[in-house]
Amino acid sequence: MEPIRFGKGKRTQLKIVKVDRKKPTVPEEFEKYKYIRAWGTMMRSFEYFIRNQQRQALIEGAPADAVYLNSVDQHWVTYDELNTELQSIINKIAEENQND
Repeated sequence: MEPIRFGKGKRTQLKIVKVDRKKPTVPEEFEKYKYIRAWGTMMRSFEYFIRNQQRQALIEGAPADAVYLNSVDQHWVTYDELNTELQSIINKIAEENQND
C-alpha cells in the first residue's frame, strides 16, 4: 500500500481493519489495564473516557493493576489500595468485561 501524505510531506501507512460495530475496538496495549475499564464501567463512564484513562496510564507507565487516577494528588490508585468490598465489585466487572 502506498503511503498517504498528510500536511507538509508527512507520510503514514493506513491499516485497514474489519470492525465489529457491536463491540468497540480497543488497542491490545490497553487490555492490561482491565481494572481501569472495570472502574469506568462501574462509574458509568463514557467509552471515550475509559479509553483515554487507559491511554494515559500506558503513557505514564502506570502499574498494570491501576484502577483510576486520583485527581487530587495525581497518582494512580492501584487494586491493592481499594477496600475488599470494592475489590470484589471490580473483580466481578473485570471478569464480565473479559467474557464479552
